Amino acid sequence: MTSASVLPSERVVPWLRALSAAVQAIAPHNDFVPMDAAVAHIQCLSPSLSADVLAPAQVDPDSGMPSLAWMTRATAEQALGRHAEPVSDTVRRLDPALAARMDARCRLATHLATHELLPVLRLVGRVRRVDRQTSAFLVFDHIDPAGRWVRTRVELSAPAGTRDLGLVQVDAAARIVVQPGLHDVFARHILTSLPSLLVALQGLTTARVCRVSRASLGPFWYPGGPQAVVMPPAVVKTLVLHALHEAMGDDVPRTVTNDPLAPVSITPAVGLHRTRLRRLAVFRPGVDAVREWLGNDVLIHPFG
Repeated sequence: MTSASVLPSERVVPWLRALSAAVQAIAPHNDFVPMDAAVAHIQCLSPSLSADVLAPAQVDPDSGMPSLAWMTRATAEQALGRHAEPVSDTVRRLDPALAARMDARCRLATHLATHELLPVLRLVGRVRRVDRQTSAFLVFDHIDPAGRWVRTRVELSAPAGTRDLGLVQVDAAARIVVQPGLHDVFARHILTSLPSLLVALQGLTTARVCRVSRASLGPFWYPGGPQAVVMPPAVVKTLVLHALHEAMGDDVPRTVTNDPLAPVSITPAVGLHRTRLRRLAVFRPGVDAVREWLGNDVLIHPFG
């Protein structure tokens, strides 16, 4: 695996600002990691907020996203819950450089105390209803090895009153209790196709797995960054964030794909329809170049 590259200091703030704008242009729905947490995570990486506290600004060489190491420095700071004291006038007078760094730590501590960040690895569940049927869902969020921000979502359905669903249990307060080892099950299947994931999970639960989805943010293409495919020169010069969404389940009415970078057709599996959809947030001056390259059917969200 190629080591992460480090952004030049003068590029970090505008690069992060562009990534944040691209995420907000995509406006990811609930099958994706939460947009507010993604934007807050990007904000705390910026030297305009945290100076060099979370440096260096490392970018994954394959996806062009903030590296896992860079992202986890922020989550580690949040987990520590450090409280930064205000800088005294004496420190400001005697050591302005130290004062500036302490100010940055104060800003970062305040930000981390008031914002949710993207988890490196997290599995949570919620109960939708327990009256006419027991309906619940599981969400597995993680930052994958290439730095992409990924959410896998699983919907479960069982007869009313069912408490033991195998994968999880529903307690007396209608809360999900995740069974030991389930976290590892999801971690083992981060690269498994959706049909295979559904079959694997169905074998572990007494409920019916009625829907599964996987959605990712990344890669992020930028001038001088990674080029996983051969691109026209005009596209190489612009900024593009990818949002890939795949789903299969009862609420998917037909099997359809719209992914110009993987134009292979997909077919229904285990009796369920499937979708695969790629959307692109594109820096506004590059929209025409991307559309000319990938065709008029490509779904583009301009930003900037």
